[in-house]
Amino acid sequence: MIAGNVYNKYGSRNPLVRRLMAGFYSALTDLIQPLPVERCLEVGCGEGRLMSHLKELRKEMVIWGSDISEEILRVAADMNCDCSLVAAPVESLPFETGAFDLVVACELLEHVAQPRLALAEIERVTNSYVLVSVPWEPIWRLLNLLRGSYITRWGNTPGHINHWSRQGFIRLLELHLNILKIKTPLPWTMALCQKR
Repeated sequence: MIAGNVYNKYGSRNPLVRRLMAGFYSALTDLIQPLPVERCLEVGCGEGRLMSHLKELRKEMVIWGSDISEEILRVAADMNCDCSLVAAPVESLPFETGAFDLVVACELLEHVAQPRLALAEIERVTNSYVLVSVPWEPIWRLLNLLRGSYITRWGNTPGHINHWSRQGFIRLLELHLNILKIKTPLPWTMALCQKR
């Protein structure tokens, strides 16, 4: 797995980025809010901003977070003192089969060398739901170029080694999971899926 970029889209003061992130959170909330979930794992939790949002949505939910970086997990621990954290690669999660009602993997699969292996492991540790999002290509790169970022990389965000169109991402998910609902907050593709 390749470490993520250092651009803080969750805490940006740029009005356009803030609007895009509001759409991301709105889509995520719409998909998760009605689910009967007691135990949740966020894979690739980074600094824990999404875990904080999940905790605000469902205060009673038990939330775990995992990431490959112990350093970034220390930041997440400061932000999410009531969440449990573990350092582990997504391809080898240290949890029992079916341990969680929901596994969230947002902005993760574009960093993973073997996304099918990652999805198989995510499917293993859920007993029901999976929520996954990835950047929508080529729109993601185009927006990076428009904001003057990563010009020499043709807009490719550092650490992104996989790039999916919406249809390509859906085809990938269908290899492992049943897709219940798709949301498309610009510039992402987000899917609520269920274990087969």
